[in-house]
Amino acid sequence: MKHDTVLITGASSGLGRSLALTLARPGRTLHLGGRNQDRLHAVAQHCISRGAAVDVAAHDVADRTAMARWVKSTGTLDMVLACAGITAGPRVPTTPHCTHFEPAPPV
Repeated sequence: MKHDTVLITGASSGLGRSLALTLARPGRTLHLGGRNQDRLHAVAQHCISRGAAVDVAAHDVADRTAMARWVKSTGTLDMVLACAGITAGPRVPTTPHCTHFEPAPPV
């Protein structure tokens, strides 16, 4: 199976960044999402230098409206890598349309 069009959340750091850099190659389109615009653009430049076509979207995965709009705008995707994480503790919404998210306690 070809993975020519890939969407990666959390691409500005950590696992998402590493996967974006690993997957960057000529003929591949990477849709990179993350909250830190400066770091996201730096990752995008590295991916472009490796031959990938790159589309960048700076937003928080907790913003459901922005996420839906972004995913729909990408067209057909071959693979989605959800690397944006929510760590322990309450998550404070970043936009007025987001609801408060409290992670479930560990089992």
